[in-house]
Amino acid sequence: MKEETNRLKNKHELPLVQLATGGSEQPQQATVAVPSIVSSPDKGRKLVFDNFDFRQQVHTMTEEHQNVDVHWCTHMAVENRVSGNHLSDTKPDADGLLQMENGLCLPSPQDHHLQRQNYITLTTRAIVEIPCLAFLKPLVCQHIPHRYSKETREKSQMVLYLVAHH
Repeated sequence: MKEETNRLKNKHELPLVQLATGGSEQPQQATVAVPSIVSSPDKGRKLVFDNFDFRQQVHTMTEEHQNVDVHWCTHMAVENRVSGNHLSDTKPDADGLLQMENGLCLPSPQDHHLQRQNYITLTTRAIVEIPCLAFLKPLVCQHIPHRYSKETREKSQMVLYLVAHH
């Protein structure tokens, strides 16, 4: 029974219909492979609201020709590229922070080295904005490498919900 269950997990058996031109009197079965779908946990979304307001003033105002205030608002959802599902939803214990030893918060020599590299990258970006050093712009690192560099290079998946006019 266990072998039968394992066999049917990835395959479905479909009965074949007897052809009108003749064929086997016995119903036959064909095994069709169905690709297994691995669902990954949802990474969540950010809701983004953006508004645009302007006033259209008329040169000569009449009863039919008035100034117009326009208010537009767009709503969209942007899927997170990096999941935060592994983070805790509980409130941190304030007393625990006060009782923690200071030495546990100090950065390691590796942390100092990485921070120094980040400062170098940021400084070089600023320096090449000086006109006489602008020729070095193509050589400057534009992205500081980090743990999620691969994920953040991907294009964001956005869903536009609504453009509201008022």
